[in-house]
Amino acid sequence: MSHNIPLILAGALIPMLRWMRRNGKPVSDLLEEADLQFLPYIDPQQPIPLRNAIRLLGELGAREQADIGLRMVSEHSVHELAFIGRVALGAKTPRESFERIALAIPYHSSHEVFSIRPSQDSLAVIEGWSLSIDDVDLYLIHQYFTGVIHRICAFTQLGEPLLSEVKMLPHPEYGLEHLNMSFARQVKPAPDRLLRITISNAVVDSRYFKVARERHALKDQGQFSNLNFNGSLSASIKAVLGLQLLDGSPSIDRLAVWAGVPRRTLQRRLSDEGTSFSTLLESVRMDMALHSLKSGRESMDEIAAKLGFERQSTFTRAVRRWTGQTPSQVRNR
Repeated sequence: MSHNIPLILAGALIPMLRWMRRNGKPVSDLLEEADLQFLPYIDPQQPIPLRNAIRLLGELGAREQADIGLRMVSEHSVHELAFIGRVALGAKTPRESFERIALAIPYHSSHEVFSIRPSQDSLAVIEGWSLSIDDVDLYLIHQYFTGVIHRICAFTQLGEPLLSEVKMLPHPEYGLEHLNMSFARQVKPAPDRLLRITISNAVVDSRYFKVARERHALKDQGQFSNLNFNGSLSASIKAVLGLQLLDGSPSIDRLAVWAGVPRRTLQRRLSDEGTSFSTLLESVRMDMALHSLKSGRESMDEIAAKLGFERQSTFTRAVRRWTGQTPSQVRNR
């Protein structure tokens, strides 16, 4: 059974950030509430805790009207999604985009399930999650995802309706009626917790008005990690622990929240993998220190402070312990 921390690439939240900034929302406060305060400063390819990304969407849903998931998606959103956006727009038709996304989704999100089912006259796009998600949050996710699928189809420049039918989880209080302004009468309640979007072959097989010049090479995934990490908890922790170092508050309690388990459960599972929080923290701190030293973009003092060393001398001793060399020697070799 997989116990890894659920992850998603930071790029998935770029459309949300853009919408919040454009509409004058308290971005810093919202990110801090979701424990994502590092989000504006990291690479879109950096994995972040999935539960926190869902929490951010939930915070927006609590503050805004019930159709916020759709309203955040604009004509720029597919481009803003970084890796998965490049995968989608490296295709020539929506059908090819969805086929490529199905192959790429494990590199975008650890617990998201994406599949396509062709029929004689249409294609069904199906999205689900191998993660327990609150009904309201899942409803917002369904909206957000539907908006992205609609925008992908819109690159054909065909007229509406682009989506033949959308079956999603209704809002527990508001249902689905408020979405009919966006999708006429195409939105219906899903019989389960899966999102199903049916699109006619006439749409999915239409060529995009403008095809991307550079097609993302799906056959070469060496530069990306499968975010499930083969179920390894320690590997998933190492993927995100650097984020806690960057904002100065690495903590096993914080990691336990990201993992969605009690602290003692997290400690026991790490012990089962033959490691501990302190061992992983030391390993991540070493990797970040050596990378920063070799890049040469930051001073020794800046690197030491970033990684939580109170004194330069403490940082120097740590580097010598890791490598047998001083920080200057590591930088200059």
